[in-house]
Amino acid sequence: RSSDLAYKEQIKRECVLTATSILNNPIVKSRYEQYAKGENPFEIVEPSEEAQVVVEESNEQTEEANEQNEEANEEVEENEETIEEDITDPNDFTADITSTDEN
Repeated sequence: RSSDLAYKEQIKRECVLTATSILNNPIVKSRYEQYAKGENPFEIVEPSEEAQVVVEESNEQTEEANEQNEEANEEVEENEETIEEDITDPNDFTADITSTDEN
């Protein structure tokens, strides 16, 4: 009995994930928006208009990804500077293991 309930819950979760994935598709999303406006989403339109919508959405996603990459690069550069400062500390008088020769 509990296994049946667990199975049903698993199916529900998978259905929600599938529906979310479908609705997040740029083409499906643009057609849904047309439907919500009362337009026929299956009406044949010039390919350039539909492509324009998809390209605009793609450009927005690319810009967001670029911003995230820039932020990550800035963090990496800051970490590299900190590491370089630690390595080239002029007040570090500890012996370098590779430079000492005890033979």
